[in-house]
Amino acid sequence: MHASPRRFARRLGAALLFGGVVFAVDLPAQSMTPEPKPAAGTVIADALVVRPLMLVRTLLGFGVFVVSLPFTVPGDHVAEAGEVLVVDPARETFMTPLGEPRR
Repeated sequence: MHASPRRFARRLGAALLFGGVVFAVDLPAQSMTPEPKPAAGTVIADALVVRPLMLVRTLLGFGVFVVSLPFTVPGDHVAEAGEVLVVDPARETFMTPLGEPRR
């Protein structure tokens, strides 16, 4: 007993439609689940130890950026050097919520 191509196409279409609906309904439910709060000890350690070290890293990156300018200007790579040495560390230092893991 072989199913006709038309019957197969209907079943395939119904299965794809059902899968799409299930996926669309499940997607918002996953995004609405709250992130677990970091522990108080993690937040304190982040504020008192990690953030000051990250600030030092940002300032050192700025120093290296200034020293590297004579080498990056001729090659027109100042923006890339600034992004890697200053902007990325500063973003991690000041924009990442306390207690959250780094990338």
